[in-house]
Amino acid sequence: MEIPHRDRSDAIRRSLCVRRAEPRDHCDIDALVHALGLSYPAMDLSCFWVAEDTDGVVAAAELKHFRGCSLLSCVGVRQNLQGLGIGRILVEEVVRHAPHDIYLYTLVPGFFRKAGFTDAESLPPDLPPRSIYGCENCDPRLCSCLVRLRHDS
Repeated sequence: MEIPHRDRSDAIRRSLCVRRAEPRDHCDIDALVHALGLSYPAMDLSCFWVAEDTDGVVAAAELKHFRGCSLLSCVGVRQNLQGLGIGRILVEEVVRHAPHDIYLYTLVPGFFRKAGFTDAESLPPDLPPRSIYGCENCDPRLCSCLVRLRHDS
């Protein structure tokens, strides 16, 4: 018998732990971001956060800090667990720990807008360009730069 979606979602969220990644998580993170097509040449495994449940790492997000901003990237949830609220929980916890306004480049702006991100009107000078992601040839109409301002900024 299959567990109803709502009950499964509640059970997973109750068992979820979001934390900074440790070296022992690097293989799992690498496998997850590659499986989801999120890896890029400048990715730094030491900057990741993970969400784990009893089965191990189920989601990951990279948060890099610069002088005047933070950059969120590689946000992904295992495909079989997408739609259960794990990504939202992970993003909220990571954002809570960011020391600056958080910027991101994304092809799925709707998800991040629901998490309080808005279109970036201007970009801070420290923010790395989209080109670090190896997507210089992508269609910029599909890629949005969003920001979530810290309440104290």
